[in-house]
Amino acid sequence: MTIVRAGAHLTYPHTNGFHDDGQHLAIARYDPREGTIGISTIPWPAGAANGPAGSALDDSPAVERVVCALPWAGTPHPVWFDVAADANLIVWVRDDALHLRDLTQWTAAVRLYAAPAGAVLDGLCSITADGRRVAVVEHHPPDGSYRLLEICSATGAAQELARLPWHANHVQFSPHTPDWIGFAHEGPARQTPDRIWACHDPSGPEPRCVVDQWRLSEQPGGFVAAGHERWMFHDVGMVFCAYGESDAGPRGIYTAWPDGPAPRLVVLGDRFWHCDISRDGQWIVADTQGPYDGASSTTDVHASSSRGPRSTTGHVSDVVLVDVQSGHTAHLARTWASRHPHHPHPVFSPDGQAVLYNHTDRATGDVSIASVPMPFPPKVA
Repeated sequence: MTIVRAGAHLTYPHTNGFHDDGQHLAIARYDPREGTIGISTIPWPAGAANGPAGSALDDSPAVERVVCALPWAGTPHPVWFDVAADANLIVWVRDDALHLRDLTQWTAAVRLYAAPAGAVLDGLCSITADGRRVAVVEHHPPDGSYRLLEICSATGAAQELARLPWHANHVQFSPHTPDWIGFAHEGPARQTPDRIWACHDPSGPEPRCVVDQWRLSEQPGGFVAAGHERWMFHDVGMVFCAYGESDAGPRGIYTAWPDGPAPRLVVLGDRFWHCDISRDGQWIVADTQGPYDGASSTTDVHASSSRGPRSTTGHVSDVVLVDVQSGHTAHLARTWASRHPHHPHPVFSPDGQAVLYNHTDRATGDVSIASVPMPFPPKVA
């Protein structure tokens, strides 16, 4: 394990932080003792920027550039952002406004869109790889609606794609086909049987649930509690976790497609939490709620499994690699997890050579970005 940057965390795992053809990584700066929060960008891989592997990066301006410094405002909320991988544009939400900055020209940040008075912008946003379109969810408390907006990055003009009567968030463009926009029905997992939604813009903006959690269940009358979906790079589909707290199984990691075959259980497991998929679709990486025992098997995908813990506060979290075809797993790293931003949130580097995750020091509670090399071939559990 190599510490890439101390006092920092990655953006949310279904969004992107890499830019300049994978040569730089945008990170969230986080230091509660000094009262600092913001976004910076650093060279990637870390060893190419400075010194031997395992050393901390130099903090000089030539190595780390500040994208924005954000107000602390007492208790900080993690800052999430998304980078248009091909256009080198970064977007983030703060104070109910959507902000954009060019990471190539380094012109000043612009406030691209501001929510109307009384409305609230969700903290997660998504931008297409070409940088032309941004998606965000806007909450209107007076009528309780959540509105999926698509915003033109050139003009700031907003178009409403969908209006939902329930809490919608986790918006994300499909990296493979950005006419597909995924989003989530937020809520307690055991009470939300329709978590994964999408709309197909512009030919079919009417949103629909794209994973039938009732049909996944081995228990008649029950549904599999699922979430933390991440859309694929190589296909129009997504990966998601069926949580250990689910009353029904099979629990584990699934692949699914909005217009395609039935969801496929890749690997059984009671503790999978967040997940990412490699660009070529060969690998999945996930973190866990509690220690991973490596007992998962796809030999009998309908086998019952015991319930996992419902809380990660102060508990161990493992970073696990999964072979999509075989379901075989390899343990990559162990860390600790509590509340955001102390979730591991593992992701692959664009070239597939490394896994990055948020590492929490158990003794101090400090969060850092860490990386581990991909094992080829992985050690099979």
